[in-house]
Amino acid sequence: MNSLDDKNREEVHEDDVVLKAFLKFLEKDIEENPQNLRRITQADFDRWNKLTERVEEIDINAPLPPDED
Repeated sequence: MNSLDDKNREEVHEDDVVLKAFLKFLEKDIEENPQNLRRITQADFDRWNKLTERVEEIDINAPLPPDED
């Protein structure tokens, strides 16, 4: 195993910790405020599509240009 594998493993672990904390936060909020839950409607999707219609898709795996490193 090389150091890159170790680094990736550490990043995944950190992500897991952050994700678990966020999910715990959501769980607590849903339990304490169930009245805030509602179904997602077609109108919601339509609004989101309109808000993002001019946003360009990006390839998150593409290398950054030299001036944006």
